[in-house]
Amino acid sequence: MIGIIDTGSKNIGSILNCLKHLKIENRIIKNINEVDKKISHIILPGVGNFQNVVQTLFSNNFKKKKLIEIINKKKTLAICVGMQILFNKSEESNISGLNYFTGEVKSLKNLKCKDTIPHIGFNSIKISKKINLNFLKKRDFYFVHSFALNKIDLVKTNKEFIIGKTSHGNVDFISLILTTNLIATQFHPEKSGNSGIELFKYFYGKKKSYI
Repeated sequence: MIGIIDTGSKNIGSILNCLKHLKIENRIIKNINEVDKKISHIILPGVGNFQNVVQTLFSNNFKKKKLIEIINKKKTLAICVGMQILFNKSEESNISGLNYFTGEVKSLKNLKCKDTIPHIGFNSIKISKKINLNFLKKRDFYFVHSFALNKIDLVKTNKEFIIGKTSHGNVDFISLILTTNLIATQFHPEKSGNSGIELFKYFYGKKKSYI
């Protein structure tokens, strides 16, 4: 069963529709105590403000240490701001993130993006390593964001990572992180049509397993 952590994000309805289409059992998790043995996978959604998502999690007893323990134990998909809060901090807020990864989320404006802000619409992913994820290639995914990560440090975790990048105007930013237990995306698979459906299949194990 997939547990969708309630972060107060408005994209939960779209996620539920995708899982319904795939006939995957799921339930919304409003408190950390609801994460039991029946939950094999976790989705950490995020739309809107970095600080609001973090504060919603903390108010529902999802403290940093406990949430990281869950991410380490369960297969996890972190989406958009759900991906951003895994890092140390964001220029969008004074509140710190989960410190799961090292890096700071920057505004596209401060990254001197010469294209439209926010970045809205379908865009492609450039896979930075040779991997057997052909379903990601030649597919576009839906983005809507004004903040992004252009530089991150993933060395300290001693795991193998696959990083995908996306270009918006003159700015390259991190759009995909893949570990043995985690998929994190700057894009919204739940709003990406068939491309997103394929990613959900991969996440849930209906495609070739993780690295």
